[in-house]
Amino acid sequence: MTKTYVLLVMCLFLSTFSIAQEFPRVEVFGGYSYLHFKPEGATALNLNYGWNSAMQFNVNRLIGFTADVSGHYGTPVAGVNFNSYSFLFGPVASNRFKEATVFVHALAGANRISASTSGLSASDTAFAMAFGGGVDINVTHHVSVRAIQLDYLFTKHGTAPMNVQNNVRASAGVVFQFGGY
Repeated sequence: MTKTYVLLVMCLFLSTFSIAQEFPRVEVFGGYSYLHFKPEGATALNLNYGWNSAMQFNVNRLIGFTADVSGHYGTPVAGVNFNSYSFLFGPVASNRFKEATVFVHALAGANRISASTSGLSASDTAFAMAFGGGVDINVTHHVSVRAIQLDYLFTKHGTAPMNVQNNVRASAGVVFQFGGY
């Protein structure tokens, strides 16, 4: 008799997890992004004109993988145009609630910077990592608003040991969710 009760309790317990397994298979994000570009030993650049996009594939309710691409633009000195593009990939851990989703991610890839003035230009592509997370607020079953995504973006442009950039990236926008519901 005890085995029957244990089996019944386990079935009830596990069935609650099967109900909770509803999650979007794919999420697509797009929106505004700001980058505080901070070269070591140099003046920081505030790149206020930017965008961020990401496509996330969810393996289950908690774990997914994302491809994140962003671009940031600014004119730190009159006549000098500066651009930064990041191409990042990596795992995402999400905690999904009825009203919102909270997530953290660890991404790695490349960052390309370029500067141009009076017909002259220079560019460099280097390793990049981003660690951060954010909050998506559910609007409908398939649309959320990314209230904030905040990332520490590490880049290493240049060959000297001190040529590292400790950057901060903030993004907000809209998330579209597909499949799984």
